[in-house]
Amino acid sequence: NEAEINAGRDIESNENYRYRLSNAVIANELANLTAVRVAILSIPGVADCIIEPYVRGLGTFDVIVKSVAPSVTAGLLSAIREIIADIIPMGIMATVRGPSETGVSMSITLTLRANVTEAQATTIAKNVQTAITQYVDNLDIGEELVINEIVQRTMEVDDRIKDMGVPNKPID
Repeated sequence: NEAEINAGRDIESNENYRYRLSNAVIANELANLTAVRVAILSIPGVADCIIEPYVRGLGTFDVIVKSVAPSVTAGLLSAIREIIADIIPMGIMATVRGPSETGVSMSITLTLRANVTEAQATTIAKNVQTAITQYVDNLDIGEELVINEIVQRTMEVDDRIKDMGVPNKPID
């Protein structure tokens, strides 16, 4: 099936589902990184995870969790720690954490075409804010924030946006 099916309550990407399905036999063996990853991806609210082995030497690994929400909650981290404790053998130390978050603040001046009402301008500004927020919130772990992507997403919001920012400086 090439198209994603998102009819359920918990959104899981096709990539994660295929990974879990193709590694189901290995995951049932427990005490391996595949078993840990499959177990983590099966927890509602987890979008993805990165497992870094040997972070503090032999017998250690870190799990960096990406949530379907913009931030990883303490409850989600706790659920992951509990499920990992049932999988890993005695003597192995796992650390579970969310990605390091970097705050972003920006101000954008929009130049709109003629005959745009104040109410329309307000709606356009809110839609631009939503588009930028969705872009930033959906960046993957370690992915760069690209200014040109923000410019493109802003300009695609509405045909009545003529320009943004000042010359050679799209974000104020």
